[in-house]
Amino acid sequence: MTDPERVNQVPPKPLPLGRLGRGLMRRFTFFALLSLAIMTFASLYAAWRQVEAVRLFQEQVSSQAAQALDAWVVDLESTLRPFAQDPYILDAPPEEMEKHLREVLMRSPTVRSVALVDARPGKEGHERLRLKAGSDTPASGADRSTEEWFRAALEEGTYISPVGYNKITTLAQAIESEERVVGVVALEADLSWAYELLRQFRTTSGGYIYVVDAAGRSLLHEHAPFMYAHPDELASVAGIQAAIRREPLPPIYVGLNQDQERVIGAATPLRKLPALVLAEQPLPWIVQRLFPLGYAALAILLIGAAAALIVGRYILRNLARPIARLQAGVQQVAAGDLTHRIALEGRGELADLAGEFNRMAQALQEAQSRQEAWSHELEERVAERTHELQQALEEQQVLLRTVRMLSNPVIPLLEGALLCPVMGAMDGERAQRLMADILGAVEQHKARLMILDITALAVMDTAVAQVLLQTAQAAHLLGTDTILVGISPGVAETLVHLGVEFRDLSLAATLQEGLEMALRLLGQRARPGRPR
Repeated sequence: MTDPERVNQVPPKPLPLGRLGRGLMRRFTFFALLSLAIMTFASLYAAWRQVEAVRLFQEQVSSQAAQALDAWVVDLESTLRPFAQDPYILDAPPEEMEKHLREVLMRSPTVRSVALVDARPGKEGHERLRLKAGSDTPASGADRSTEEWFRAALEEGTYISPVGYNKITTLAQAIESEERVVGVVALEADLSWAYELLRQFRTTSGGYIYVVDAAGRSLLHEHAPFMYAHPDELASVAGIQAAIRREPLPPIYVGLNQDQERVIGAATPLRKLPALVLAEQPLPWIVQRLFPLGYAALAILLIGAAAALIVGRYILRNLARPIARLQAGVQQVAAGDLTHRIALEGRGELADLAGEFNRMAQALQEAQSRQEAWSHELEERVAERTHELQQALEEQQVLLRTVRMLSNPVIPLLEGALLCPVMGAMDGERAQRLMADILGAVEQHKARLMILDITALAVMDTAVAQVLLQTAQAAHLLGTDTILVGISPGVAETLVHLGVEFRDLSLAATLQEGLEMALRLLGQRARPGRPR
């Protein structure tokens, strides 16, 4: 018997993972990659949100700067509005006219000069009075009829000139009286004050703003070389070109900065001036802001990869490999190796399952041993019983032969005469044997007469009758006459119903009569001259 605790201590060797193990590893790998993809997507989404936040901030900065510049222009327009609404100012005394113009100079420090020009017939373009900031001497008498701002104010009512390289813009408004233009009041304003606006909107993150006109020339920029750059030199700035065409700015482009850094920008056109305000944030600062997010994402990825490796090794060691060993053990036991045992370490469910499997294999092995012992014992008993039956069969066959000999006895009565009593039931096989025994005895004893005694015959049928007739005929061919004795009434009735005729037989009612008939026949054959 095998020790229940004994196992085949085969050193564990790497086994194929099996279909279940491969399925577990595929699913785990899929979910691990899915988790990494989700974390990567989340990181990219967070980075995109950060970039969009910067872009939105640049839009707010450019919009606020544009609103500040528009508010400044609106303030200048409100300064000139009293003149535009007073057509009699052209006929006012010079002292009063100078007083009003100086109020304009004092109202805004950005105003460099202010002029009042007559537009009435015969006096068109005649400058009535002109005052400059910082000068107490007024000027007059100049011809302004060819000035662009004068002609545009007459046609449009209000005109704002493009900002020149000197950062001066001219604002002119028409003076109307009874629905016709009688004069123009104009001022020149200096945009140099806007540098303070640029510094105000420069952020600690390195962002900056600047102003360009409709032709792409730089009007306001903290870096002086950009102020005098030709528009063709700024054609490479994709953000400026897109802003001029009123198109969305590229997501990232090379900004207008000293280091030629890529930026994320936004542009807002001015409503009062033919110019645009651009706000740009250098990309390196954004990247620096994304570093913590990237580090966090990388840390999460590394932690996820480490966790995936640990879980994968756990699955491989504690699930896939044990399951593969269980499968291999089941296959070996199913193949007939009941001595195989599964050795799994640990205290988990799979180890318990391996233990139950080993106990089952041990029970099967013991049952097989008992079965083999029982089979061996059964074989011995069967062999012994077979031998006994063989001996009994041989004895039975000897007895059967004896019975057969005794069932159809052929008895010599007299010299040349035989007696054959027929007893019991007669079937076809016994009838054939009877004929063979009689013919054999006739031949052996050279008998001339055969007495068949059927007194003890139980049943007579056609087959038995035919055999008796054939026996008599065969004996007759051998020179032997046959006497049939002992026909009972029942047998006689059966023979009549069957239509059997015994033409080659001599009949006698009893054995005595048969013997007497035999003696007579034998006596007749013994007479001289009688052919034998």
